Formats: sequence, structure tokens, C-alpha cells
Amino acid sequence: MKYFFGLLVLAMLPISALAMNRVPDQAGVVLKNGVPCFYSLNPIEKVEPDSKIGISVYGTSAYGYAGTMWQVDFPLKQGNIPVSPESCIPYESISSIKSEYDRRAQPLTTNTVYSISIAGSWIYPQDSSFCIIKNKQGEKYLSEASGNCCTEKPLMQKKRKSRSFLFGLFGL
Repeated sequence: MKYFFGLLVLAMLPISALAMNRVPDQAGVVLKNGVPCFYSLNPIEKVEPDSKIGISVYGTSAYGYAGTMWQVDFPLKQGNIPVSPESCIPYESISSIKSEYDRRAQPLTTNTVYSISIAGSWIYPQDSSFCIIKNKQGEKYLSEASGNCCTEKPLMQKKRKSRSFLFGLFGL
């Protein structure tokens, strides 16, 4: 009987719901002292022992992916979780954890689309795209990207709304 009920529930779900990939959350990006600084837009209440956060920044070109600009893992402790602009991890930071995947930061240029990915065993992957551009006064600011092109629209970021039961169950 319990197997019948389970099959009935699965039969009621659309097949497309089971096949969909989960859309990543958006990573937070701010400009601090002229350098991008990264953080999680979603709250992280508890960090397990030996947790770490991985941050990767990728460059793009007119043809798509142009290479890894910076990649590093940082150890996390309960007091240093990057969940706000105040606690963000600046580009070019060097971690106390050494990994074979680490890559020293390459210089970032203006009017180039960059992608950031934040991951850890305790959070869903978080991705964002951004550009560093200058306004008419020559001041740098972060702008939104549209495909492989930078826009003049300032970067706006939103926290993901609370997740539904089906979202947690199927990644929808």
C-alpha cells in the first residue's frame, strides 16, 4: 500500500518538474576600495567544523569563457561568514588554505564581463555576472552584464525568496 501511495504522488508530478536543473542563487558583489568584494546573499546560520567557501572569478570575451581570473578556498568559522558587504571577501585575497586549484588573482579591466561563483558544502552554488565600468567622472562602479556585454545599469542584487517544500525536494 505504501508503495502504491508513493507511485501515485510521483505520477501526479509533471515529468518536467523532475528533469529541471536548479537555478543557482545570486552571489553578492560590491566594490570596496576599487576592488570587487564577494559574499553570500542568503543567510548562513551555522557552519560545520572544517567548512570552507570556494570563490572563483571567470573572465569572458566576445566568444564566451576567457579563463579563470582568481580561484581560492577560505576556511570558515562562526565569526567570519561572508554574508554582507561588511564581511565580504575582497578579490585578490590570499587564503591560509593551500589547494591545487588555487589561482592567483589576475588584473581586472573595465568594460569586461566577469562571472563569480561561490560554493561550499553548506550552501547552494551562488553565481553572478558583473562588470567594472567608469562613469563620466571617471569613478568605477559595478554594472550589470547582458550576455557578453557590459551595460551602464548599476548592478542590482536580490536575495532568493524562501524555498518551498518542492524546491527543497526537487531543486525547483
